[in-house]
Order: sequence, then structure tokens, then C-alpha cells
Amino acid sequence: MGGYGSGRPVERAVFEDGFPLDLGKLIREGLIRPGSWRHSLIWRWVRTGEETASANYVATMDEAARSGVLQLSYRITVRGELHDIVEPIPLEALPQPFGGLMWYFRCPVTGRRCRKLYLLPGGLRFAARQAWKAGYLSQREAPRDRALSQAFKIRERLGNSSGIGTYVDRPSGMHRTTYDRRMERLEHYEEIVERHLLHFAEGLKVI
Repeated sequence: MGGYGSGRPVERAVFEDGFPLDLGKLIREGLIRPGSWRHSLIWRWVRTGEETASANYVATMDEAARSGVLQLSYRITVRGELHDIVEPIPLEALPQPFGGLMWYFRCPVTGRRCRKLYLLPGGLRFAARQAWKAGYLSQREAPRDRALSQAFKIRERLGNSSGIGTYVDRPSGMHRTTYDRRMERLEHYEEIVERHLLHFAEGLKVI
């Protein structure tokens, strides 16, 4: 993880900036199972698939004791200083109403039981969401930016990459009700964008 930590400081970070550690995903992908396991984790950019960071881990899961440990080891640079981190994260399992066990992390910082931990810029340790003074990107966006982001997401789902306000055909195979529902949301967000643009234009003076 060399070089990580050079972005937003922790107090201004958003969760999309950091590295998530999703226990449910690790179990689904067979990277952690009952017994002892040694493996590596790799984080990649969603769009390009480029590797951004990695960490090694040793995991033990004892179903009879309903407990275990995920020990992470990684090297991280924060504000120009290199840190070698070895972090044991407790695991705990709870029985489910219809059988089986649900596994959780015990956050090393808060002690909370959780399914996801995060390492954010400027931080050294993975911790639960509640341990960070952070939010999600959508919560930090201005109303116009949030509406613009949502509008382009909907257009992408409709197979349309044109600009705001352009007509969107119903994709082949998409149910009319689904198309109408998405178009209603698209029009809502694009109205917000246009309203903000009009407000900006009213204040723009030519000299």
C-alpha cells in the first residue's frame, strides 16, 4: 500500500476514497473458510481493473468456538512516513434463525460487531464506519452535482450516453414499466440540473 494516504486527510475523506474490507464478500469468494487460511487481498479500480493496493492475511475460523482472527499485514505510507502494520482483527459468529452461522468482524477501534471495515486516506488501521469522521461521496456532493451524477447513472442503465435533456429510447427487451419508472427519475434529476443552470445563468453578467 505504499504511497496511500497522500489524498484527502481523514477528517475530509469519503468512504469511496478508501479500501473496504467486506467479510461477506471474502466468504462468498472462498477467500476465508473454516480452518486456517493464508492469502492476499488486492484492491482494484472498478473502471480499469488496475491494482491499487494489496495486503497479506492469515485467517482462522473455528465454527465450534464461533470465533476466529483475521490478521492483516501491509505497508502503508502516510504523510511521507512508512509504516509496517500487523493488525489482528477478531472474528465472531452468531447462529442464524434457520441454521448456520453469520460471521462478523469485531472492529479493532470501536469494538463494534460489523460486516465491513474501511481504511481511509491518512489512516493506518481498518475500522468500522462509525470510527471514521467521514461520509459517502453522495452526501458530500452539492445538490446539482448529486442530481447530475444520478442522471448519468440512469442514462447508463438505459444504454444512453448522450447529454442532459436528450431523448432516450426504450432499450430492446426492457419492460415498459421499468423504462417509464427510470425515465420518471431521470426527468426529476435533470429538472434539478436545469434549474441550477438557469440560476447560474441569471447571475452571469457579460461585460
